[in-house]
Amino acid sequence: MLLQGKESIYDIDSFRALIDHFAKLTNTSYGNNAKMDTSLRVIADHARALVFLAADGVLPSNEGRGYIFRRVLRRAVRHGKLLGLDKPFLSIAADTVIDLMGDHYTELHTQRDRIVEILSLEEKKFSQTLTTGLILLNELLDHVKRQGHTVIPGEEVLKLYDTHGFPVELTQEIAAEHSFTVDTAGFEQAMQRQQERSRASNTFIQARDDEALTAILQRVGPTAFTGYQGLTGSGKVVALVANGAEVESISAPQQALVLLDSTPFYAESGGQIGDRGDITGSMGVFHVQDTRRPLKGLIVHYGAINEGHLRVGDHAEAEVITQRREDTIRNHSATHLLHKALRNLLGPQVEQRGSLVEPERLRFDFSSPRPLTSSDLAQIDMQVNRWIRTNFPVHTTIMPLQDAMTTGAMALFGEKYEDLVRVVSMGTSIELCGGTHCSATGQIGVYITVQETSIAAGIRRIEALTGQAAETYLRQRSSLVERIASTLQTQPDSLELRVEQLTQELTAARRLITQYQRAAAQHQAESLVNHARQVAGVPLVTASVDVPDDKVLREMGEMVLNKLSLPGVVVLAVTFGERVAIQVNVNAALTKKGLHAGKIAATVGQRLGGKGGGRPEYAQGGGKHKAELGAALDFVAAFMQENLK
Repeated sequence: MLLQGKESIYDIDSFRALIDHFAKLTNTSYGNNAKMDTSLRVIADHARALVFLAADGVLPSNEGRGYIFRRVLRRAVRHGKLLGLDKPFLSIAADTVIDLMGDHYTELHTQRDRIVEILSLEEKKFSQTLTTGLILLNELLDHVKRQGHTVIPGEEVLKLYDTHGFPVELTQEIAAEHSFTVDTAGFEQAMQRQQERSRASNTFIQARDDEALTAILQRVGPTAFTGYQGLTGSGKVVALVANGAEVESISAPQQALVLLDSTPFYAESGGQIGDRGDITGSMGVFHVQDTRRPLKGLIVHYGAINEGHLRVGDHAEAEVITQRREDTIRNHSATHLLHKALRNLLGPQVEQRGSLVEPERLRFDFSSPRPLTSSDLAQIDMQVNRWIRTNFPVHTTIMPLQDAMTTGAMALFGEKYEDLVRVVSMGTSIELCGGTHCSATGQIGVYITVQETSIAAGIRRIEALTGQAAETYLRQRSSLVERIASTLQTQPDSLELRVEQLTQELTAARRLITQYQRAAAQHQAESLVNHARQVAGVPLVTASVDVPDDKVLREMGEMVLNKLSLPGVVVLAVTFGERVAIQVNVNAALTKKGLHAGKIAATVGQRLGGKGGGRPEYAQGGGKHKAELGAALDFVAAFMQENLK
């Protein structure tokens, strides 16, 4: 600012280029209107921030730095609307920023497409929310003003946020611009009540267990996990919990929580689900249905004793279900390879945003501004399977966190780690992970992606199969192809050509059917016109007709109306299974004399136990009371006489 002799930072070249660009775009000029100047400055400032955030790998989300990204973007979009920019504009702003600053910050040029794509997707997603929210907020402000108040109730702010997704910070900003304030305390209380209702409905929360487990942890200390070394082990029963309270013994049949001093059962964490199996004492067998870690360091076995008794102090043999664990570790090791393959394909900005590892499948959530193409997925599958065939050994090392980070090990963003961490490496994949894994990648067998979807803005999800599940999936697909080929009387290799031939034949057949239906409708229409009756000098046609669908019903209504010699009214009905559909057509000249197709459809629909509505000239309706159809159609004449002017 000093070097360029300006009195405001917004007057320097790197800001004025953006400001002048959007001033021109909105047919205004900078410096003439204080409110418009503010909006122009917001766009210039926020566009620069968003471009650099995106270049640094930040993606919009509802937490952490991603939430800052989202708030900045939403404010920019809102000020764009204040300037009359109803179409997406941030991609234009991004291009201008990149052109101005990319020569020095070269990463802006190299990541231009990604930056523009991220901003465009998020802007498009938020624009509809903003439009709807602004309408509702303006109505709310008017209502509060009419009541003579200046504070917006917290419950109403929560409704805008929870029901319509309108950001609270925008509500506060807009309210302040109109000299209103937000009842922040009321909003927080309403939000707390909403969260309490949500928590109360969660059947997995076992509040009474927490107190008992906390006391147990303080008394006996953490559980030793031996599951890295094997699937069986001996342990001592240190505590039992039933119905939220500690007990000395349990007996069949009884559900309970069992705690051992050491266990091979893996507790659900890091996306990997808990183990199942048996804990066998001298007098009974406890079937473990799930294993969790509700408190740090405490491994808890959830299940039921179906045989005999189990007491505190008993020595027991713990055995994990082998096949289930083996299938799980195949999926877990494959998840690491998938993560590495995604980063190789899409770039280092890919971050894991969640995962689920269970025996049947794996699910991996990751940051990406765009969907993966079928070509992308094919490349990922080939790369992962190539690493599997290479049979890399899986190495596990315990080391200080700082040392682990210097190795390039991938860590989950936002995850809290101990001073000593477990580093799992297989080939070029190195991650911090406390889960269980194969001893070599070849044990995974085979990997196949079965689905790729979006779960949130900028977050994608891959679901995949490995080992036996993948083999079963491929066999089922192969069997499906063979069955379809047999049904179509062709060979599997010729199936695609046969399907194409059938598609062409079906298209031709549908064309002929449509022609026949229209000809039949034309014939019915001519017959109906001949049976039109006069109501106060206006031709009226009411009838039940035989048509295949709603589309042909609409076409027939127009045909009959056009064939009448005078401006008239047509009400046609057809029965589709348990439903009666109604089509109403009214000549435009009669709408000026008090007749309205939507009102006729509503009246007839109501008499049929349903509803109806539409425009003055044509409308639809219907109901389920088929027995009332004749009376409903007869009522149209009386309705016309009452409403004709």
